[in-house]
Amino acid sequence: MAEKFDIIIIGSGAGGSPIANILAKKGRKVLVLEKGPLLRSQEQNKNSLSEYKRDEMQGYGSEKRIMHNVTNKGDSFFSSFIEPDINDEPHIYVGKDGKDYATIEGYTAQVAGGGTVHYGGVSLRFTPIDFQLATFNEGRNDLKNDPNGTIKTEARNWAITYDDLEPYYCKAEQQIGISGTSASQAKPFSNDYYHPPLPPNPISHFVEEGMTKLNIPHYRTPIAIITKDHEPSKKSRRS
Repeated sequence: MAEKFDIIIIGSGAGGSPIANILAKKGRKVLVLEKGPLLRSQEQNKNSLSEYKRDEMQGYGSEKRIMHNVTNKGDSFFSSFIEPDINDEPHIYVGKDGKDYATIEGYTAQVAGGGTVHYGGVSLRFTPIDFQLATFNEGRNDLKNDPNGTIKTEARNWAITYDDLEPYYCKAEQQIGISGTSASQAKPFSNDYYHPPLPPNPISHFVEEGMTKLNIPHYRTPIAIITKDHEPSKKSRRS
């Protein structure tokens, strides 16, 4: 293994992986650092066994306790290859009582590929408004649930616009391979690399029918999974 690299990327998720792929194809020596394991599918593994198993069967070690100085300090939790050690990487939120809590529920995937593919399973774009929140909130008088004016004082405009970033959304979607549709989305698309959407399951089918009858625009969520062979990633829909 080489000891010197042109670029070092920390994290192999939706941001790191496409960047590493593009740079490596341009001849750069790239090192990707990932804290979690590489999980192989049945087709990829030499022993023809899938390394994907139910999360609760992959827990390691004994029961752990939250050590951070939060309201739920001392609560128990188990970590696994999907859910990280909360003491190592805490996500703190404010509860309804105004106190700080450490979330015990899993929130991302600590594996090669990251949460976009292995946990959240979606590949969403920000909308143009998301890049200009300060401008969007100027002059608003409908923020009744924000008595302290926090939204207006904390909202910021990005240094770039949606149009600046949009071509790179396309590149990432092409590299990762996603299914869904761009129809009815409140954002422009210069290229559509979506695969055909998977058919709705029995439950979501009722939701789709209901939204159609109510004349509510809807679209198939961009899922970070392929529905046909995907040349950029060399993935087969059967893997």
